[in-house]
Amino acid sequence: MLVIEDNLDAASSLSLVLAYSGHEVRVAYNGPDGVQEANAWRPDAIVCDLGLPGLDGFAVADELRRLSVTPQTRLIALTGYGAEDIRERTLRHGFDAHLTKPADLDVLLELLKRPVQE
Repeated sequence: MLVIEDNLDAASSLSLVLAYSGHEVRVAYNGPDGVQEANAWRPDAIVCDLGLPGLDGFAVADELRRLSVTPQTRLIALTGYGAEDIRERTLRHGFDAHLTKPADLDVLLELLKRPVQE
């Protein structure tokens, strides 16, 4: 599991919850580092903020969907942006789901259990 989140407290809290739930977790704090980490590590799932430095979450999703190692990786937007046009945009950019902060962690964990759509 890769968490791409620029807020240090949010990244730390989420990674602790995911690790406690049995996931191996790595964290990147900006868009370019997130893409690099995903390419090198090949996570099963990525939880990504949209408002990131370097590359925003939409550009991160575009890059990840182009990489040969991550086209089927589950990609979940976890963001403070919850407007309907933003939700639709996340789907157009290849996210599998959109959660608005503060997200219900049970919903996030349930999304991570579901099989990836091919």
